[in-house]
Amino acid sequence: MKGKKIPNKKIYLIAFNGANLLDFTLEALNHIKSSDCIVFSKKVNSHLRKELISICPRIIYEEDIVPNILDNKKILWLAIYMLFQDHNKIIHLNFEESIFNNLELDEALFFKKKKIKSFILNQTIEIISIINRLNLPLTDRRKNSSVYFLKAETGINIIKSIDKVLSEKLIIYIQENKELESILKYFSKKIDFFDVFFISNKSNKLASINKEKIDEFLKGPNKTFNIKYLIIERK
Repeated sequence: MKGKKIPNKKIYLIAFNGANLLDFTLEALNHIKSSDCIVFSKKVNSHLRKELISICPRIIYEEDIVPNILDNKKILWLAIYMLFQDHNKIIHLNFEESIFNNLELDEALFFKKKKIKSFILNQTIEIISIINRLNLPLTDRRKNSSVYFLKAETGINIIKSIDKVLSEKLIIYIQENKELESILKYFSKKIDFFDVFFISNKSNKLASINKEKIDEFLKGPNKTFNIKYLIIERK
């Protein structure tokens, strides 16, 4: 394949962070069922993997087409592109929160340059689903409040970003312990002005953090945090 535009060659990009098929939208499920193959990582939980195998004619694992992929997404996208030699409609599942990154946009642009029609399918957002299940309001319309989303990752000055966007509510997706440590240090000095909550990697339960709890985290023997989301709300 040399980039010639071929009719009926399509890729559907889905950012997904749910636990089972019920967390997909109906639109996504219909496209998965009618696809020639679906590509996703072996890291997905075994229950969801079995469910996907039951509705899709062919499963292809990212690790099987690009061993030792690490963080080079373009190598993976190129390998998926080569699958169009045998397939017309491919689904690529990316098990990350789309609201915190632009992977789907970058991937769509990659395939557009390769003359493949690409579509980004909207999905449920994990953190919003968790908040809904906990019956917590995302915003307060009485105060015309707003919510901002940030992704804490290496190389990003997260504290500077927090200072710029912190208003009524801020939700931070945590990827690195180092970044989380700097955030907790920042809020330990401002805890009188904000309510700080966290959701762990192991459960979808919400827990509050006070200054004593922050100090306990920071003074821990190995400083290994089990926090996936921080929710900060102005008092």
